[in-house]
Amino acid sequence: LKRGEETLARVTSVHTTPLYAPIPFANARPEDFLLHDRFEIGDGIVCEVSGRTYSPDAGFSYATFEKNETGHHMRIRFEGSGDEDVFALSRES
Repeated sequence: LKRGEETLARVTSVHTTPLYAPIPFANARPEDFLLHDRFEIGDGIVCEVSGRTYSPDAGFSYATFEKNETGHHMRIRFEGSGDEDVFALSRES
């Protein structure tokens, strides 16, 4: 969430494949997600949404959390594909 150039809050959410999904028609597909959007919620506050998808066969994921000189990070590793991604959660002041 931003007001002008000021960042008010940042939310990171990771959605991964299920370990057991007996009803395939009920599962979400990549095209079901709104990956990029921007809208105002009032009082000059703007919400910007950005996302990405991974291969459906990426498998379940491991999340680890780290802190280093640049701040806090969440590292996601997908078991099936070996893909890995790192998300910055905060910056040190």
